[in-house]
Amino acid sequence: MIQNKRIRVLYSFPHKIGADRICYTAWQQVNGLAKAGAEILVMPGVVHKPLPPNVQVWPTLSWGKLRISYKILGGMRGPSYS
Repeated sequence: MIQNKRIRVLYSFPHKIGADRICYTAWQQVNGLAKAGAEILVMPGVVHKPLPPNVQVWPTLSWGKLRISYKILGGMRGPSYS
């Protein structure tokens, strides 16, 4: 028996989702999943470009409304940006 259940996706991405290059690709993947009807929890380092309202987002580099910089963590604990 086939049940009509929505697929659930945990999307972990350590960079700035929605920024340039791979970050934009990740943003497009999440948008595609949302349009397909998936239930999504995204855990990016930072949200650079807004995601659809039906996507649950838990940024990992924030503490309340305070954003933690990648530079504070250093190259060994977070992705390094030049």
